[in-house]
Amino acid sequence: MSLDRLYRALRGELLAWLRPRVGDAAEDLLHVAFERLHQRAAELPEVRHLRGFVYTVLRRLVVDHHRALGRPVPGDAIEVEAAAPLADASAPDGGLDARLAQVLPLFLAELPAADAHALRRVALDGL
Repeated sequence: MSLDRLYRALRGELLAWLRPRVGDAAEDLLHVAFERLHQRAAELPEVRHLRGFVYTVLRRLVVDHHRALGRPVPGDAIEVEAAAPLADASAPDGGLDARLAQVLPLFLAELPAADAHALRRVALDGL
C-alpha cells in the first residue's frame, strides 16, 4: 500500500487517537509522522504491520511532544518507552530477550485499546 493511500485510510483514526493526547498539535504530529515515513519509504516494504508501525512512530512523537513541553507523558503513549526497563529486569545477564522489547510496542498497538491497557498494566506495571 502506498503511503498516500495509507494516509487517506488511517487519517481519521490517527487524528482521533492523537487529539486527546496532544490537542491542537495532532495535525502537525501526524504530518511529521508521515514525513518521517516518506523519508524511510525504502525500508517500509520490510514492515509487516504497517498500521502498528505508524502508531509506534506517533507514540514516540507524542512522548517527545510532551517532554519538550515539560508535561507528563500520557500512560498509553509510553508503552514504547515501557519495554526498555524490561531489558534490565529479568535475566541474570542483565537483559530480557531483546526481541520482546522490540515487538511488544508493535503488538500492543495492534490490540484494542482496552486490551492493550490491561496487558500493559499487568505485564509492564506489575499489577
